[in-house]
Amino acid sequence: MTRSLTLPLAVLSVILLLAVGRPLRAQGEVIGQLGWSVGVVEYRESDSAPWKKAPADLPLKRSYTLRTGKDSRAELQLLKSTQRMAEKSQVSLARLELNESGKLQGVLDLMKGSIYTLWNDLGSKGVRIQSPNAVMAIRGTVLRAETGGDKDLEVWVYEGQVDFNGDRNGEPPAMGEPRATPAPAGPPGSVSGPTSVPGPRSVSMEEWTRIVAGMGVVVKDGKATLVPLDAAADRRSEWVRWNEERNRLQPRD
Repeated sequence: MTRSLTLPLAVLSVILLLAVGRPLRAQGEVIGQLGWSVGVVEYRESDSAPWKKAPADLPLKRSYTLRTGKDSRAELQLLKSTQRMAEKSQVSLARLELNESGKLQGVLDLMKGSIYTLWNDLGSKGVRIQSPNAVMAIRGTVLRAETGGDKDLEVWVYEGQVDFNGDRNGEPPAMGEPRATPAPAGPPGSVSGPTSVPGPRSVSMEEWTRIVAGMGVVVKDGKATLVPLDAAADRRSEWVRWNEERNRLQPRD
């Protein structure tokens, strides 16, 4: 009699573990690590948790939010992708996830500051970067994005392409779907465009706009302008030059 009761209870226990254990594991899922940092880098395990100093090689879980202090930087290794945070920046990993093949997809929330990103080997749904006032669909891209300051948002594409929309809840177009796009300013992987490039032009915040390598979008006062990347002016930024040096030290697959 005892055995006949024990077996169903054991089976029920396994079913309950499978039912409730899966989301718990997903919430605590490790998707990368803190690869390099300087200065003050802090993290918290949830929105209500206290901020803690991030140790070297901190395993990064999906629930984490990270921030950098003044004169501080951090490099996050998320599987085969790299996210570099400038000083006074904050990102949330809570909406990133791994697909069934173990590839990265979902949303990286740029809450404030500047990031320089190198995306590799993403899931079929891709990754989005979401700022407080726009969303960017990433297509295996090297880009720099900054929110705050005198502009709402700046996005500069160095490789690949980005689909941009002012609707944070908008669904990005399919990869092959045509979109009105200016001519590329130079070959993919290069930020040095030809002598003649399309000039700045306004684009809709309500429609998806495809930004290709050598171009950028600047959002200010709720208006978006598509502009060519001035490579010489761009390299005057110490943050850009530092990232270029990191790229040379960290070759991509």
